[in-house]
Amino acid sequence: MKIKHFLLTAAFIMQGAHASEFAILPLSKLVDAALKHQPSVAISYYETEKKKSDLEATRASLYPTLDLSSGINNNRKESSGDERNIE
Repeated sequence: MKIKHFLLTAAFIMQGAHASEFAILPLSKLVDAALKHQPSVAISYYETEKKKSDLEATRASLYPTLDLSSGINNNRKESSGDERNIE
């Protein structure tokens, strides 16, 4: 049992030393690679983006709205003489 424990510990230490030899990549490059090479990651990403836009649309419907309308009304009434009534 002690030998197994020792070997596992040694393997983790060696793996850690080996991992430090690789270049450190920025998260954005790792995400881009995952989106390009893993369809399930891309599907999850686009579903999340769609839900975000749906949420924004739902929030927008809660904001107050402003409606504008205008009109012109020009009624003339015939009267005697030179007098004209315009309303």
